[in-house]
Amino acid sequence: MYKKAFTLFELLIVIGLVSIIYYMTLSNFSMKQKNKDFVTLSNLKQSLLKFDFKDKISLKCVDDENVDCLVIIDDNIQNEKISKLFKSCPDVYEYSKDQTRMEFDDLELEQLLRLEICFEFEVNKNGYSSQMIVDTHDEVFIYDNISQKPKKIKYINDIGLYFDEKNDEVKNAF
Repeated sequence: MYKKAFTLFELLIVIGLVSIIYYMTLSNFSMKQKNKDFVTLSNLKQSLLKFDFKDKISLKCVDDENVDCLVIIDDNIQNEKISKLFKSCPDVYEYSKDQTRMEFDDLELEQLLRLEICFEFEVNKNGYSSQMIVDTHDEVFIYDNISQKPKKIKYINDIGLYFDEKNDEVKNAF
């Protein structure tokens, strides 16, 4: 009599092969997730420059409990949001030694909804970006319009030292 069945050895080989393939695809997927670029204040400009835009791209963070940030490309709000950039709304100052606080215009949506903006960063087609000082209450970031990465300092009181160093660099250049 002829049986049409798998032997135990054949079943173990198939289960082993399926397990190996499953492990390889699952580990490859988790590696992609780990390597995915997360937007931080340190890589904000580089992250925005990865988007395709013609004139300008901006990031506007809404003053709510989650502090979600909207990506706006050439004045069109995109579907994707950037979350967890801030724990709470930062203090934003003009790029100067005086530490004058910046105010941002509210964002009006089509549904007659007005969102209060607490942070706005913009990059234009030439690569120039917003100049500002951002105090997250943990760290202070100084953005100038040319550098790819912001200068990070520990305390907002060190702003005067930063600008004094910049003045000395300019004086020594001539």
